[in-house]
Amino acid sequence: NPNGNVNWMYTYKSGTKSNEGIGVLPTPDNGFIIAGSRIKNSSNTDRDGLILKLDQNGNVVWAKAIGGTEVDQFYNVRKTNDGNYIAFGETSSYGNGNKDGLMVKFSGDGTIIWTKTMGTPAAEIINDAVQIGDYFYVAGGYGTGGLLGAMHNGLRLGCSEKLITPVVT
Repeated sequence: NPNGNVNWMYTYKSGTKSNEGIGVLPTPDNGFIIAGSRIKNSSNTDRDGLILKLDQNGNVVWAKAIGGTEVDQFYNVRKTNDGNYIAFGETSSYGNGNKDGLMVKFSGDGTIIWTKTMGTPAAEIINDAVQIGDYFYVAGGYGTGGLLGAMHNGLRLGCSEKLITPVVT
């Protein structure tokens, strides 16, 4: 709160396994959407991307897990211009290869609108994105490579799978 006191604090678990919240976004109803992952096995080699909608008191309104049999997780969530949301992250279960960027668009009640992967046979993740008009411009990286791209109404544009190597000076 404004005085620095904790209003509430919870641990969210899936059975006996931990969940990991990485990105958080306030919602118009004073709640929050948290993007992260849920661990499905003890060796941490199988996780699903997890999206939690919490009310203003920290109670779970709804939860969505998205993934396959390998590591899938979200790093951030943004509100879209049309009032929906998009979570960004990575998938090893789907896509073009090793790791690919993962985007999931969903409504405020948790209904999945679409899911998309972006990547090459190398490894890419999507850390974040910005929306300008109807376009989403995504950025991510993994190892020495990176992923820059654009999407329009859920469709990848030609530049979406450009693998780059950043130069740091």
